[in-house]
Amino acid sequence: MPVVVKAGTNDVGELHRTAGATFEGIVLLPPGVRPLGLEVTIGERGDQEHSPLDSGSRFRCEDLAATTHTFDLAPQPGLVAAGASATVELTASETHALTIDAQNHGMTEVVLTVLLEGRPAIGCSVGLIGLAAENRPRLWLGKCDDEGRVSKFVRAWGEAGVTVTLESGQQIEHIDSIQLLPSERISATRSFELAALQLRFPPSVTFPSSGRIVLELVPLDDTGPTQVVNLHGRDGEWPAEGPGVFTAPSELRFESLPVGRWRLTAEVHDGFPTIVLQPDAQGNARPVREPTMPTYRASADANLVAGEATTVTLD
Repeated sequence: MPVVVKAGTNDVGELHRTAGATFEGIVLLPPGVRPLGLEVTIGERGDQEHSPLDSGSRFRCEDLAATTHTFDLAPQPGLVAAGASATVELTASETHALTIDAQNHGMTEVVLTVLLEGRPAIGCSVGLIGLAAENRPRLWLGKCDDEGRVSKFVRAWGEAGVTVTLESGQQIEHIDSIQLLPSERISATRSFELAALQLRFPPSVTFPSSGRIVLELVPLDDTGPTQVVNLHGRDGEWPAEGPGVFTAPSELRFESLPVGRWRLTAEVHDGFPTIVLQPDAQGNARPVREPTMPTYRASADANLVAGEATTVTLD
């Protein structure tokens, strides 16, 4: 039982013991996950108690101190992802009940084969975007092997977009998403076809010594994800290699854009976004990204064809 020292005393003769709290709980597990081998942890890392789940996904903890406790379902690779927890305030000499909802913390094994223009995307980084989640979380799967494969156990987010980062540093998202379902193995192939774009700006457009050029590609048929390419220049120097490079004072060439029919929008920004602190509803300072306004913005339609270069002239 917990030992409580009586206030205002200086000798151990005033030690008193209080009855600890008892906790009975149940965990709602993801579909297909069995409770045996899983456990709930109580307390901070390094000072935790462990309570295994029984066949009914229930657990019991006795003699807990009367204070605030956090109960976590311990993650199990391939079965349950971290994050399922509950925090409660316990009262001494009482029995408490709690339900930990882990139904959305299931995991799935993803095995992807990624092809670039029909060839394995050797060494390219592959990631996932949780399209169904509110904050659209991102997860790095890893780099493709010699056969273009990458695999990992991930949280079952539901619908997820597949991204590949090219050697130039440009990231593109495949038009077809995948479904991440609990306790399942997802095996899929995603092939990216690429095209080149020569983008001509009006001679009157001034490019800042330090700033950004943003190219946005929105599919004209309203299917598939929007693609965005960012170029950064500093101290009058724009990259000589990367997603897009200047081939003339008012011309940019992009070598590896996804094929398709796109509405292209190009923006020129003088400077970079800044981070400022603003009070939230509780009066606490929170960092907020303050964007820059474009000094130039224009749009045009383009049909990018695999293996070909398309020239677009902006107004």
